[in-house]
Amino acid sequence: DSTHPHHDLFSLLQPLPLEIHKGMFTSWMRGRVTSEEVIHLMAQLLHLDYDLIFQEFIRSCRQMQFVSKEIVYLISILREQGIKAVIATNNTDSFSRWTVPGMKLNDIFYGIINSSDVKALKWDVDEKGRSLFFADFLYAYDIHYGESMLIDDNDTDMARARTQGFG
Repeated sequence: DSTHPHHDLFSLLQPLPLEIHKGMFTSWMRGRVTSEEVIHLMAQLLHLDYDLIFQEFIRSCRQMQFVSKEIVYLISILREQGIKAVIATNNTDSFSRWTVPGMKLNDIFYGIINSSDVKALKWDVDEKGRSLFFADFLYAYDIHYGESMLIDDNDTDMARARTQGFG
């Protein structure tokens, strides 16, 4: 938002500083570090006011929107047909803490699996090939492999190969 009073900070924060992106982002998505820790490091590296950056970060998380206004309607159609639409995301603690309640996602979707909460990314598997990300959710809701479908924007060979067997 170019009219935002702190719009000038956007260019400093995007893309993420290399130390954050390479050093902490995956750990953040795996729930090993918190938003507070990441924002603190960013503020320190960029010589910015932590409180200002953190409050703006929370505000932006709470104000996220769907890419299309039709999403809520389309999900409601799926739900009416008995289809259990779930968000499965490689994301950070900020998603569960501020975006989910801000967008009322628990009211729209059957469930939400966030990598930060389950401490694993979608393609993480244990030594037996069991999904560290999906297995507990599928078990809790008595969903067997092959009874689910993943629609995802990660089309790497590794991600596809590892998640294909889960549903």
